[in-house]
Parts: sequence; structure tokens; C-alpha cells
Amino acid sequence: MGKKGKLALLGVAVIVLILVGIRISGSREQPKLPDVGKFDDYATQLKWGRYVNTKYKIVFPYPLSWSMNTTTLIFEDGDLITVEFLGPTQKERAEFYDGARFTVMIPQKTDLDLSGWIAEKHKGLPGEKPPDVNDVQLNGRNFKKVYTCGLGCFTYYYTTIDGQVYGVMTFADGPQKTGLEAILKEMLAKLELGSN
Repeated sequence: MGKKGKLALLGVAVIVLILVGIRISGSREQPKLPDVGKFDDYATQLKWGRYVNTKYKIVFPYPLSWSMNTTTLIFEDGDLITVEFLGPTQKERAEFYDGARFTVMIPQKTDLDLSGWIAEKHKGLPGEKPPDVNDVQLNGRNFKKVYTCGLGCFTYYYTTIDGQVYGVMTFADGPQKTGLEAILKEMLAKLELGSN
């Protein structure tokens, strides 16, 4: 077989491999966005990734179908990262009413005890109900859970490690709220902070 024949055979082989590859990758079933009331089917399709920040020693799992957002302004002293799911009825540039968020704050140094720090950061407006504060454990670490309702209701989780406050805010609302809250709970259960 001559040089031209070998090149032609090689070309045909490459084309066949490309077509086989396209057929195989095209036949994989992709997760579908949930219809209202079908979130459980969607939740079973979730594939998980891990967010790792070595500077602040923060690690948590998140659904790969959720998006990363570095432009949120939830915490007064700065957000490190937000992982969010936007529901089908959520509109751009509108109050967040359909979806879920898991926002991690940039850890803050403090000389206050955790209760004092929370009291400073979560002062209600006149006439607002004070936040509910409870002790909880997440992944073997003690946290203060702070539930606030003012301009929306949010749940915060705070702990101190080596003189720094670490915090996470969670929020879920909309038609899929129950399923989204279950995912947020799973993310919190596997949250690793500091020298865990």
C-alpha cells in the first residue's frame, strides 16, 4: 500500500472514531431541570463536586448543576463564594424568590465571643423580631444557628476557629423549597472548616 493509501485509510479510521465518539457521548442521558413537584427525581440525578479553599481551609460539597457566584453581597464583611440554584420562575435583577443559595463568608478575626459577635452583626431594625439563636452541630463542630426575618428570612450558621468567625448563610424558596432545603442540609452536614 502506498503513502496515499495509508493516509486515506488513516483518514477514514479517524472519521469513524469521531462518529462513534459523537454517538456514544450523545446517547448519555443528561439531568433535566425539574418540573414543579418533581424535584425528588431531579435530586437523584445530582452529581456532586467539592469546593476547596486552601487559604481559609473551607471545604464543602455542592451539586455540579448549581452555579458559582462570586458577586453576592450577603455578609457585611464580604462573601467568599455563593453556590446557587435558580428556579425556573426566578427573574434576573429581582428579589431571590425561586431557588436556593449556600453562601460562605470570608472568615473574620474577632476578640468577642461568638454570642457577642452575633449580637453585633444581627441587630434588628426597630420593630423587627430579634433573631432566633440556637446551638447546633454540623460535621462534629459546634455552631450557632441564627434565623432572621426582616427583608426576607435567612438562616446563618457561625462558629469560631482560632479567633476567627466562620459563617454560612442558607436560603431556599419557591415551588421546590423542600427538596432544595434537603440539599442545603446535606451540604451543611459535610461542611469542613479550619483544621477539622
